[in-house]
Amino acid sequence: RFTGEASEINELAQGTASLALPVRLPDGSAGAALCLSGPSERFPAICEHAEAARELTSRLAPFLY
Repeated sequence: RFTGEASEINELAQGTASLALPVRLPDGSAGAALCLSGPSERFPAICEHAEAARELTSRLAPFLY
């Protein structure tokens, strides 16, 4: 909650990792999420795209709500 994102490595299935970012409603609450996922050994590369994904969530929000 502090960072505004969620991540997991090898929690749901061995060898997978994901990073989820909220798509915010106008009131600031999370109405949806954008998830980046891939092999767990590529998690650092997934995190490198977090800022671009965060920007995308703010651009997507008006189309969803």
